Amino acid sequence: MELRAAGYPAYDLQDFSMQKLPSKDAAVILVKWLGRTDDPLARTLIATALTDTKARSVATQPLLDLFSELPAGAREKDRVANALATLARDPHFERTAGLIRDPRHGFERVYLFAAVGYMKDPRAVELCLELLEDEQLGMAALRALADLKSERARSALERIAAEPTSRGRTDEAQRQRDRVRLAENGLRKLDRG
Repeated sequence: MELRAAGYPAYDLQDFSMQKLPSKDAAVILVKWLGRTDDPLARTLIATALTDTKARSVATQPLLDLFSELPAGAREKDRVANALATLARDPHFERTAGLIRDPRHGFERVYLFAAVGYMKDPRAVELCLELLEDEQLGMAALRALADLKSERARSALERIAAEPTSRGRTDEAQRQRDRVRLAENGLRKLDRG
């Protein structure tokens, strides 16, 4: 195993994926192997190991490429998306937004919205507002919008916070309560500055 040969303690890839990434050099080795394998389990473990900010400069673009190539529902797609939630930031906005908007990428797009909540690019707010009412992505868009703390989001957050809720025990009633709660939390973040 190349990681062990480079001096990184690892019994196997699974063992290594459960450790904190030791360095950017280790990320370079993992990215190289990510491009060499088609095995879904190996890709899953590599993506998991790369879920560390030390890997951002070397791993984000290859993971974005892999995410865009994988079909919706592929075994490793959710782990790749989860890694991108940690790694993708403003320099990757355009590519991330394109993947989020593309329904061919399925439910895994929800994970990508976690990255949007950390972005300072003004287009991040527009992306969230655009997808607030999307059945699959709306809650993730609302969560990211609340995290962005932008005054441009205030009117949308106020509108959602004022929506009626019920005490019903249905999934839809719970979803509506969660939606209102997220909007209220977003407004509190805005008010705190």
